[in-house]
Amino acid sequence: MMSPAALALLAALLPVAALAPGGTFTDDDGSVHEGGIEAIATEQITVGCNPPFNDRFCPDRELTRAQMAAMISRAESLPSTGTDHFVDDNGHVLEGAINRIAEAGITQGCNPPANDRFCPDRSLTRAEAAGFLARALHLPAATRDFFNDDEGSVLEGAINRIAEIGITVGCNPPDNDNFCPRRILTRAEMATMLTRALRLTSMRPAARPPLRWDLVVDGLSRPVQTLVPPGESRILIAEQGGQVQVFDNGALRSQPFLDLSGTVVAGGERGLLSIAIHPDYPADRRMFAWYSAPLRQGGSGNHTTYLTEFDIAPDLQTASSPRVVLAVDQPASNHNGGFLDFGPDGYLYLGLGDGGGGNDPAGRARNLNTLLGKMIRIDVDGAAPYAIPPDNPFVGEAGRDEIWASGLRNPWRWSIDDGNIYIGDVGQGAREEVDAVALSPVGYDFGWSRYEGTLCNPNDTDPSCSTSGLTMPVAEYGRSVGQVITGGVVYRGQTVRSLSHYFIYSDAASGVVRGFRLLNGRAVEARDLSGALREPGVVSFGSDSNGEILATDLFDNAVYRLVGG
Repeated sequence: MMSPAALALLAALLPVAALAPGGTFTDDDGSVHEGGIEAIATEQITVGCNPPFNDRFCPDRELTRAQMAAMISRAESLPSTGTDHFVDDNGHVLEGAINRIAEAGITQGCNPPANDRFCPDRSLTRAEAAGFLARALHLPAATRDFFNDDEGSVLEGAINRIAEIGITVGCNPPDNDNFCPRRILTRAEMATMLTRALRLTSMRPAARPPLRWDLVVDGLSRPVQTLVPPGESRILIAEQGGQVQVFDNGALRSQPFLDLSGTVVAGGERGLLSIAIHPDYPADRRMFAWYSAPLRQGGSGNHTTYLTEFDIAPDLQTASSPRVVLAVDQPASNHNGGFLDFGPDGYLYLGLGDGGGGNDPAGRARNLNTLLGKMIRIDVDGAAPYAIPPDNPFVGEAGRDEIWASGLRNPWRWSIDDGNIYIGDVGQGAREEVDAVALSPVGYDFGWSRYEGTLCNPNDTDPSCSTSGLTMPVAEYGRSVGQVITGGVVYRGQTVRSLSHYFIYSDAASGVVRGFRLLNGRAVEARDLSGALREPGVVSFGSDSNGEILATDLFDNAVYRLVGG
């Protein structure tokens, strides 16, 4: 085990890694202990406090005895031991670290004289921390008494030993004649003590840049979606009126990639609603579009929505040669859904609204004989115009085989990430919701119109309010927050480090921007980002070739990129 002098020499010889703005963790910005936190993070003495993300340190949280064991074990690189020292840490995630510090004589337990317990989850006092550090560093007896408030403490000697070498300067600045031995130690305070004890270099990162939207391009005409073709950096921008524009090398190209302006019916919730490119592009040069058009001959309702495939030209500059894959008559001009994308399984997913009208008057959303109010899943490679994936949940049962999930009102925007699908379902008058589930063909029923969010709909034809068989949302908000949810994307870029793994979504009416992380099927670490990012008019989110988030603003006729820390 190294002496403090040897540790100081080693620290002086080692290079200090440059820190990204804001540093390793997102929750210690401005803390007086941030330099120490960064120092122990650089030495891998801590990996954070919020697994599996581990981008938070929880600086003000009370330090437990088990956490102290882990930090010391890592700092000292203690070897594993086959001896089980205590009876109360069996199965604890930090049991190995506890046994390692016991083997090294750094702890004897917490229940003298038996000392067969460690009390792993008990909060650590400052005096106990002094005892751990004095033993770990093999500090000699101190030459004087440093503090007034530790007289008679069983750990007074340890307190004086860590004071003698500058690990602590007390607890009551500027006098610092007290140590506060019984006060519980925070994780941040421990970081500073360890930095001093190991003679590490305290490192303060540059300030984290504020979050903001940077303009990518404006001058568009009612844009509704961005799409970056696989393997490319140019951005395709779908406009509600029917054209797909190309933004490349900092400018809009004069010729559209696709022009359906003479085909679509646009206005309100109708128009060119979404585009997708085959995942095997450019080997497979098919593009798919979901758009509103005049009611087809023999159809019934307000208009017809078409899923159509196009061939992208060999020069990859335009798409043409339309072939209808699917046609769905829409009873009303609204609730057309509007998004399509390929899943990692290679199948095409498409979200459809319930056909319009208050409270789903025809009961379509949960009726398996219609595609309205559903998420469907089809195989555009297996047959023309499409085949049914054999594991779709209702294959061989009554109803439409295309259906993957039901009970949706108007899934305007959704996305797939890391085996999960996140659906922003626009509400009626009480709740906007995000449904997030594993991308498994189990036949999810998201509950509309029996439920709007987690609220039972009093106007539904079934007043039972039973949740049996329903999948409830992971996030929701009421009309005091917004009224038109825009389902978002999970941030996978490298620039906005504070939002790593966050699903970012917004409300097109109010401009509220929020985020959460999905962990074991639950929304965790939710954040309201509206203070910095409020932007009414955002009707779609996407990602550029670097994974940075793009926001499509229908009101501003523009596309923005999320930047900052």
